[in-house]
Amino acid sequence: MQKALEFHRRALKIAKHIGNPAYESTALGNIGIICIKQHERQKALDYFHQALLIAEKIGNKWLQTMALSNTGVVYFASGDPQKAQMYFEKALEIDEKMGNLEGQANNVLNIGNVYDTLGDPQKALGYYQRAREIFVKIGAKDKIADCDHNIALAKRNLAEQ
Repeated sequence: MQKALEFHRRALKIAKHIGNPAYESTALGNIGIICIKQHERQKALDYFHQALLIAEKIGNKWLQTMALSNTGVVYFASGDPQKAQMYFEKALEIDEKMGNLEGQANNVLNIGNVYDTLGDPQKALGYYQRAREIFVKIGAKDKIADCDHNIALAKRNLAEQ
């Protein structure tokens, strides 16, 4: 993982040198992902924040949704599902405007996970079903299986209430 981090830092340096803010935002996001894997959540948040600022400045919606979603993942993993949900919903809104079905489905799935964590299996179920429908449209079989698993758990939790 250290080698990957070195390459992403090198890419960031080059992107800055050549004045390519989209590559700079991408490199920052990639470094943030490595920070997540190294359990350095605050560093990851810092990198995603920098990536988001650049993406907003240049008007790159796709990079904005990546930074927002990744920020949500960090907050979710850190035990702050409400803050995570806020970022997932912002990303979802942009994905819907862009027509980015994969991004929509991933963010809807993540929001379902938030509701599940908050103890609301009924809302979680609705989000899981919505995510599944989108994943079916785009043919993402592995993600359909994830949704089916989450749907089954949400239904079990509902039955236990």
